[in-house]
Amino acid sequence: MLGRAVETGALAGVLAAVRDGLSGVLVLRGEAGVGKTALLDWAAGQAGEMQVARVAGAEAEMDMGFAGLHQLLVPFLGGFEGLPAPQRQALGSAFGLVDGPPPDRFLVGMAALTVLTDAAATRPVLCLIDDAQWLNQVSIEVLGFVARRLYADRVGMVFAAREGEGRAVVLAGLPELTVGGLGEDAAQELLATSAGGQVDRQVSGRIVADTAGNPLALVELAAELTAAELSGAEPLDWPLRFEGRLDELYRSRVRALPGDTQTLLLLAAADPTGEPALIWNAARNLGIDPETGQAAGVERLVSWEPRVRFRHPLIRSAVYYAAPPAARRGAHQALAAVTDPGVDPDRRAWHLAEAAAGPDERVAAELERSADRARGRGGWGSGAAFLERAAALTPDEDHQARRMLAAAENRLAAGEAPAARALLGLAAPQLVDVLARARARRLEGQSLYAAGQMPEATSVLLDAARMLQPLETRLARDTLLDAFVAAQFSGGAWMAEFLQAVRSVPKVPDARATLADLLLDGFAAVGERRYADGAALQMRFGTPRSVGKYFPLPITVFGRIAVDQHGRNALLLRGERLESPIAVRIGVTD
Repeated sequence: MLGRAVETGALAGVLAAVRDGLSGVLVLRGEAGVGKTALLDWAAGQAGEMQVARVAGAEAEMDMGFAGLHQLLVPFLGGFEGLPAPQRQALGSAFGLVDGPPPDRFLVGMAALTVLTDAAATRPVLCLIDDAQWLNQVSIEVLGFVARRLYADRVGMVFAAREGEGRAVVLAGLPELTVGGLGEDAAQELLATSAGGQVDRQVSGRIVADTAGNPLALVELAAELTAAELSGAEPLDWPLRFEGRLDELYRSRVRALPGDTQTLLLLAAADPTGEPALIWNAARNLGIDPETGQAAGVERLVSWEPRVRFRHPLIRSAVYYAAPPAARRGAHQALAAVTDPGVDPDRRAWHLAEAAAGPDERVAAELERSADRARGRGGWGSGAAFLERAAALTPDEDHQARRMLAAAENRLAAGEAPAARALLGLAAPQLVDVLARARARRLEGQSLYAAGQMPEATSVLLDAARMLQPLETRLARDTLLDAFVAAQFSGGAWMAEFLQAVRSVPKVPDARATLADLLLDGFAAVGERRYADGAALQMRFGTPRSVGKYFPLPITVFGRIAVDQHGRNALLLRGERLESPIAVRIGVTD
């Protein structure tokens, strides 16, 4: 049981008490799909020599008196005739075995207790009651009565009930354990196992967060998502779109609400900020009275104060996708109308994009400006998301491809190489501009580097540098430096081609030289065996680092390359150590 050490430990305690001649009771509470039934299955598997009786509440039998109690006690009714007469009459009347007046519930409870303890006299008994919230009211009351009166009877009772369901409130006061979602590591392991392979770390993190680690949701999503979505090559929807039993459960709760209440919930689902004032303002613009938020049943789905919060992330998804597309667009339009463009222009642009029914250059341009702001804050992933949406709304094909290329560059900068490669594959065939095609070639090389394909990355980056050389010197030189780094791991005869490419790109004046320029020219000098010139160039931007007694000369480290102060040795940094061409190992002290 992945990540369930606490829960299985509590159940093992109940079983141990029963085996020791005592009794044990535990109520497992948790949301739908969190794994309560699986825990009951585990307990049944550990019961060994015990007599196991199971009952599961069913919505169809919620109004049938004593139906659940009857199902649980059927295996033990062989001792029915041995009950004291008042108990036998009450239980027989409850189960329709004898004629008589309506049974006294106290006597029914005492009869059920006697039946179970008599059976346990020969062999311990374990009662497992699943979906207790769906047992008929009288059955759950009687079982609660029995559980409170067990002591040294060799009887164990484990209930599983959904959190917040009214009928199971009669179990209050019994030992309880809340079963929550799986922890991050266990949830990611379950997702990968269910998907049948590795899932991109960022993707699995997003899924675990959006499902709150709910095991059933993780298993169902693993079966629904495509390989491209699981690898990160294609983005996931927001809110997370899913189908299955949980989705149907939550949708059925939404459909039972009045129409205006459903619209209010849709506004809440479409707005990730959870700001109540924003949602109330949008609701008023749509003619919805805030009082609709207090309709019966809403409290099971969402809380409104101090911030709007769905009881479970998957409820947001169910609310959002239960609405038709036109209704979702209308909700985003209403939210955009009440979002201040001066305070939160990016949120407003996103709502406008979701409200768009087709290509719209005005909205696409706003999204592009939002991407620029996101990149300025270092939000490469957010910038990519804005650009992808902008590309989808761009009417002109070439402009669309250039925005998609920019999105791919952002994805790679955010460390999302599979998504960058997927976007590049869509953008490259549509690019008309020569510089854009050269940038796409450079991004292809960087993507190959990220994938560990170093020989291919070196070749593609050198080709991209040649394409960029007559167009943009700065980018060409940066690309050559990328090629040099990739070449360190690729092997093969690449130095001559690298040196030829460096010679073909104009030098940058000393006054405007950057660290990348000094490194590039320094590496080229070393490649031409002009060691002193190369060291001099690199020392201009370096800070000496002592490596202690192992190598008394000061060493300057630039990325993965280190040189001594005289330029006599060039050392390649690998991990936490320096490895020289003459196989001298040097430990860096700082």
